[in-house]
Amino acid sequence: MYTDKPQSLSVKNFLIRKMSTAMNIPEKTITTVIDHQFVTLIENMSSCNSLEISGFGKFMFHKNKAPNMMIHYLRDREAINNSLPDLDPQTRKRVEIRLSNLELKIKALHRKLQSYENQFCTDLGGVEKPIDPLSRDEGAHTGSSV
Repeated sequence: MYTDKPQSLSVKNFLIRKMSTAMNIPEKTITTVIDHQFVTLIENMSSCNSLEISGFGKFMFHKNKAPNMMIHYLRDREAINNSLPDLDPQTRKRVEIRLSNLELKIKALHRKLQSYENQFCTDLGGVEKPIDPLSRDEGAHTGSSV
């Protein structure tokens, strides 16, 4: 896949380093942008059942698959917690980061399962809802009152 990627680097860090070099932008800036994008995507997935990234793909929340995924996450968490005492400090730090990411996934999935009521996303993402012309009173003052 990536023939010049060192074994010691994750794919994410490798791509950040390549982008930084190619675009002459500090790695810290690129990392901040990428992390922000993923946090935003995760937040949107908690309120929507699908998410589309132009040119990349569409991600769907499947209500029927979610309980099995929760079981998988909980088993992974238990296995990680059982392995922590036996790890060397460097490996332990990496595993603790993985565990914190897993905890975020568990919380998000739990929240999603609890609040699953609507079939489709109702968040308009900053778009104003249209005004219902029938609900507006004739001659009502629309400006701000002083």
